[in-house]
Amino acid sequence: MIQAIEKQNISNIVYEKMMDMVVQGTWKQGDMIPSENELCEAFSVSRNTIRQAIQRLSALGILNSRQGRGTFVSEIDAGAYLNLLIPTVFLGEKDALNVFQYMKAIQVESVRIACKTASD
Repeated sequence: MIQAIEKQNISNIVYEKMMDMVVQGTWKQGDMIPSENELCEAFSVSRNTIRQAIQRLSALGILNSRQGRGTFVSEIDAGAYLNLLIPTVFLGEKDALNVFQYMKAIQVESVRIACKTASD
C-alpha cells in the first residue's frame, strides 16, 4: 500500500540532529559547538536554518550563545528539564517553545534588574 510522505521542515530536521548530538554526547556539557558556517557546510543548509535550530535549543536552555565567543552546550540539570517537559505535554510544540522563550526573557530581565540594583 502506498503511504503519504510526511513533509518536514528542514530546520526541524537540523534541530533534531543537533539535539541528538547533545543527547548522545557528541557535544558534551561546556563544549563549544562548531560555528554557524561550519554547521551550514556540515548539514548542507542555509545559515538561517542553523540559526533557527540554535535559537530553539537556546530557548530550551540546551545551548548558550555568547556574542563574540561562540555557542556552548549548557550544563544540564535533569530535574529542570523534567519540569520543562510539562508545558510540552499540554501544549503543542510551537506554543511550548513560546512559553520557553517567555520564561527565558523573564529570567534574563530578572538577572539584569538584580545586577543593576545590587548593593555590597
